[in-house]
Amino acid sequence: MREKRFHAAFLLLPILAAATQTAANPSAALPYQVAANSETAALPDPAAATSEAANLHAVERAQSPAESETLPASEEEEASPDANDLDSLLEMADKDIASLGNVSVATATDPLVEGVSKKVETLSESPAVAQVITAEEIRAFGAKNLFEVLNWATSVYTTGSYLYPDNKVAIRGDNLTHNDLHTLVLINGRPFRDYAQSGHNSPVYLAFPLDAIHHIEIIRGPGSVLYGSNAYTGVINIVTFQPDCPTGRGSVLAGTFGTQLYDLTQGNGTKDKDSGYLVSATYGRQKGWPFTATGEGPPSQVPVAIRDTTDRGHDQVGVFGQIYSGNLTANVFVANLSQTHMGAVPRWPAEDIDSQSVQCDIGYLLEHWDDSKTDLHFTYNLSLFDWDRPVRNEFSSNSYIGEITHYRTIVDDLDLTVGAYFDIHDGVVTDGAGGILIPAFSQIWYAVYGQLEYTVTDWLKLIGGVQGNFPGEIEPGLAPRAGAILTLSEHWGAKLLYGNAFRSPYPAETSINAPGILVGNPDLVPETVNTYEAQLAYTTEESRLACTYFFSQFDDVIGRVGALPATFDNLDPIKFHGVELESSWDPNDHWHFLGAVTWQQNVDSQGRFDTTHVPNWMGKVGVAYDTRDGLKFGIFDVLFSRPDPVTVVNPNAAIVNMPENAINLLSLDVRYDVSRYLRLCHGRKAEIEFLVQNILDDDINHPEFSRRRINTLPADGGRAFYGGFSFEY
Repeated sequence: MREKRFHAAFLLLPILAAATQTAANPSAALPYQVAANSETAALPDPAAATSEAANLHAVERAQSPAESETLPASEEEEASPDANDLDSLLEMADKDIASLGNVSVATATDPLVEGVSKKVETLSESPAVAQVITAEEIRAFGAKNLFEVLNWATSVYTTGSYLYPDNKVAIRGDNLTHNDLHTLVLINGRPFRDYAQSGHNSPVYLAFPLDAIHHIEIIRGPGSVLYGSNAYTGVINIVTFQPDCPTGRGSVLAGTFGTQLYDLTQGNGTKDKDSGYLVSATYGRQKGWPFTATGEGPPSQVPVAIRDTTDRGHDQVGVFGQIYSGNLTANVFVANLSQTHMGAVPRWPAEDIDSQSVQCDIGYLLEHWDDSKTDLHFTYNLSLFDWDRPVRNEFSSNSYIGEITHYRTIVDDLDLTVGAYFDIHDGVVTDGAGGILIPAFSQIWYAVYGQLEYTVTDWLKLIGGVQGNFPGEIEPGLAPRAGAILTLSEHWGAKLLYGNAFRSPYPAETSINAPGILVGNPDLVPETVNTYEAQLAYTTEESRLACTYFFSQFDDVIGRVGALPATFDNLDPIKFHGVELESSWDPNDHWHFLGAVTWQQNVDSQGRFDTTHVPNWMGKVGVAYDTRDGLKFGIFDVLFSRPDPVTVVNPNAAIVNMPENAINLLSLDVRYDVSRYLRLCHGRKAEIEFLVQNILDDDINHPEFSRRRINTLPADGGRAFYGGFSFEY
């Protein structure tokens, strides 16, 4: 145990190194992610996630008159001030500087984000605490799916359960249930949801093609002011590439546990990204790692519990497509996933849970004039999943979302965002034999929202916003946001933020009717959270250090209560607080360092600590090196302290499996460019890859946090080796 905790000291290396480097020479280095950020800077202005036009307009406004347009000679004479007139020159400079007021300039350490305010802004100017993981980092450190990538993020703990494996991205200690209820996933700013029980996100976590991703935004804290239900403790926005030339990539990866992974991506686009397309597909299968555990035995547990083993694996197919032309975009994501699980209760034998998901979105940006735009979207979600034990469950839900968002600069330094959406969703849950577990439902939710940003001075920006949400017959509510962003000096900045979020109850909680087992509660009200954050950050062109304190109180939390038949109720408050320390450092164009340390704690209304069974301490550290001569390697270490056991909540839980433990997930990815040996044409590239995960062969056992009748279940396999090949053209 001491050895594993000792590894946490290494997380301070990039933090201390960055501090030393920036203090000695704040601008000497080149950013590691130059390519990534040149692409990021060219992303569409999410004031319209639909078009590059607004972003190009911002660039034109940032250019000098000579660069932006050529005037006829007569007009040039009228437009140009007397070169000898100092006052005229100063006045012209003031106008030029003022015209840059809304132009966001990204760097490797201060990238552009789209998901915080539904528009392009730098991370330092956004009213949220967030992190960006780029495509370059995904390749540098090596990952097989999005679920593994998200485990690198600050304050994130990925887990799953006997029913929903690899389905939970717990942010800041929020792990109240195995449904991913409190994390909203967006694909290019559009919500990905299931509406029967909410939070079935494993299809996107395991089947979204990594090669389609430009970057991922992990927004920690409430997001309901703009996104509504489920944007509770975090929002994950997957932003995809928009090619500006013919591009293609194919890859194969295979290795331990019978793993096979195949990816193919093809795209094309114009240089100005005014039109183009992208298609990316992934197919993978894993025979499975040995899952050995003692489950619950009917009707309770010991002494009739059964110990058995199975190969816990999964098969997945995912396809993402995008086409864009002018101000029109269309996106589609389709996923088919099959996973080994134990059923609705942790009992043997194991079986499969099968899931299918579809998300489609069409968007159009109306540009009225320079300071006014309107973004229109129609989004469709389909979610299907089923399992067999202890009774057959077949979930089906559809949703149809129409949304309008208007962006307007009212006066200099005052920006307004207003919008409204309707969300029509329907579905049913059956037992496959004519029985109804959740009666057919059809609901209409709608909301209106607004956000104001006022730049008071060159060092202070104020933000205020609110959403009024009306979830059908469920109690309506307001979700406000407020904040102050301070520029303390050239390198120092601070944020003081407040946000409220909510999650409306879903039919699985209000309407389910499983006689003798579980019945719904139609009187549930939305659960809410109030979060306060304070961040201090130091940023240069090559490094960033940030320290954040957060406090959240969950109210009216929806949870199961009572003996059989159980039901749902709004429960007492839970309080969370913690400190996050993050750093990144690019000393030159060869090296890239990342580091993060989180301490978090929660306490319920009975005074019990850490009832969500998330580790108090988390550490993430990555080191990537590019020789610029074909060889690249990346090392990433994810460390978790020992989580509190389920006996904190249920002292009578049976201790039948390996104890929960501290975890050190060390991985190594090595890539080598073999193009020169294959004599490929210019613009084509071939790489071989070697990936090792869980190098130290740690046992990974997570608390059984859902039912809490047995102590733990295995969460992943041991050491794994993979080899692969990729080809770019």
